Amino acid sequence: MNSPQYCQGSSEGGCIRQSHQPYAFLVCKPTIGYKWYKYPKNYLQDSIKFEHQFFNTSHTRNRSTMKLSTILPVFGLLVSLCQAQADPNTLARYNPANRTMSANTTYCLVPISKTLVKTITGYDPLDIDISILPSFPTGKHPLIVQAGYQKDIRMTALNLIPLQIDSLMQGSLIVPFVDVTKDGQTPIGVPVNFYIGGTNGQPLQAIVPSIASGVSPFEGTTIFPATFSPDTSAARALPNGFNSIQVKPFLLPNTISGPGIYAEAFDISFKTTDSSPYTAHTFHSLLNIPQLLNTNKCQRNTVYFNESSSEPQMAVGEVTLYHQILATPPQGLEGVYRDVYCYSANGQVVSSLGEPCKVAAANMDPEAKV
Repeated sequence: MNSPQYCQGSSEGGCIRQSHQPYAFLVCKPTIGYKWYKYPKNYLQDSIKFEHQFFNTSHTRNRSTMKLSTILPVFGLLVSLCQAQADPNTLARYNPANRTMSANTTYCLVPISKTLVKTITGYDPLDIDISILPSFPTGKHPLIVQAGYQKDIRMTALNLIPLQIDSLMQGSLIVPFVDVTKDGQTPIGVPVNFYIGGTNGQPLQAIVPSIASGVSPFEGTTIFPATFSPDTSAARALPNGFNSIQVKPFLLPNTISGPGIYAEAFDISFKTTDSSPYTAHTFHSLLNIPQLLNTNKCQRNTVYFNESSSEPQMAVGEVTLYHQILATPPQGLEGVYRDVYCYSANGQVVSSLGEPCKVAAANMDPEAKV
């Protein structure tokens, strides 16, 4: 991948450059750096029109004609996300003061009753426009159940101490579009449970980050250490064509001689589908809203899904939620939820410091919701 200084193009400060990736090109913009996109069908015939679409400029320049013989097979883009770990962190260089990471994650929308939203979050749910969430069951509100693999996690504590973790597993339950500000219109996400775990058979890697996460100024979010299955990739492929991931918080782990004290949080089993009622815009819009912190401030956890070397996938599956002891989902959520629609994708995450919730909402990047 070429560095930004070699990427020169339109008058809007961006450019288009052919990639070594099959049927992919690189858009370089100064706001967040590189963005990967797939070639549209007419790209070879009308590259000028395509550049206008992304940069909104009449600027033209000489272009070399790209021949079909130079295009590689598309098989590289068809590799399943779930078999991978995660892409490199591509946005840390542009956001040195923020926490950044690459996250290969499966997000599932579990329908729960609107009355239960108030019970478990303390806030009323907001209506979600059908342009974002079409065909959702009447009287229900989405609970986002997600899990996956985080890679190259970087942040600077107190703007002084550079911190980096190579990899962690992560999972959470989040209720999006909740009326935290009580104005009836500002969507905020409320975490119900957060989990992190070590990778490659080292669950104790999660203990220090989970403790630090709840302490200002690091995060202000309570996170429970957990074991994940698998802990070497975003999900495990099963013989029946499904993929799975399990999350189990631990109170007293035993990694040496036998059983410890573990609970069960949730299981996700899913397969890809071509018939989801939702689009990428659904998930991008539900995820890219501020999240409430323990401090009553909000944090922007912006996820950019157009930085991936793999194609996002729609999925359908089954989510099982457990209610057992401390650190498991709250009572009322337990059960098996079938025919749940999901989204598997690698995203680049940029997390800000806590700020007033309305300010955080106003500062969210609208491009991330597209």
